[in-house]
Amino acid sequence: MNANTYFLPNSNGSHTAVIGPSGQPKSMLDDMTTDEAAAMMTWSEQHPRSPGGAIDMMAWPGWEAVMTRRFKDRFGVDLKQPVT
Repeated sequence: MNANTYFLPNSNGSHTAVIGPSGQPKSMLDDMTTDEAAAMMTWSEQHPRSPGGAIDMMAWPGWEAVMTRRFKDRFGVDLKQPVT
């Protein structure tokens, strides 16, 4: 769970911590658009599997685009790309 933590002051100078859900998606997978998820699934169906049947989903080439879109959605500005 992604959480927000707030500290409320008490009359004796101490604080009470209040922890609650942030309302934000838990992961990049949770925050993917339908098109992004479909593109990843299509890629995974065409990607070779390991001998145990696993697929390295971190190798999906669309992660950078998802991260860039999420950044703009959350902060309203484009994610600055590193200078190479």
